[in-house]
Amino acid sequence: MSRNLHTNFVTALQTKDLKPVYFVFINFSTPIYFTTASFDITFDSQTYTKNGFFLNISNVNENAEITQNSMNINLSAVDQSYTRVILSENILQKQVKIHLGLLDTNNSLIDGTYLLFDGRIKEFNIDENTNQSIINLTCASNFADFDLTLGRSTNETSQQRFFSGDRGFQYAGVTVREIRWGRA
Repeated sequence: MSRNLHTNFVTALQTKDLKPVYFVFINFSTPIYFTTASFDITFDSQTYTKNGFFLNISNVNENAEITQNSMNINLSAVDQSYTRVILSENILQKQVKIHLGLLDTNNSLIDGTYLLFDGRIKEFNIDENTNQSIINLTCASNFADFDLTLGRSTNETSQQRFFSGDRGFQYAGVTVREIRWGRA
């Protein structure tokens, strides 16, 4: 599958001196920008901060099929500001993007990054014990809702909910005979 990678990125992948770095964007009410680099780094006009509270991300799988890919992001819950955000606002369905970048020998970001994951938070939990406190965000790709059926029912109750007084579906539940469209 073609990834349209920048030529500098491809050239860097062919060297022995790979320094991969992840850029994690979580779209909370106040967006969070983390990096796995050991220093703050600007990418896509945003400053991604090094942060000891960002623990890891799970493997991201890729398929040629349209499937729901998922992955986990672990944050330390020692910093109560993240715990407060997660417990006080609705974080489900918030966007998460993860880019893979490469650093050169001078720790400068090489042109062109690879969008590794783009999805939404599906669930979260906070695991605490006497030694640690970890926030686990389970994220699913944008195809997670591929089979979801949206819309309204074509019945009187649904119609009254959205258009009070409209009697257009008054007899929708009454079937006189089966209607076979396209047949004589």
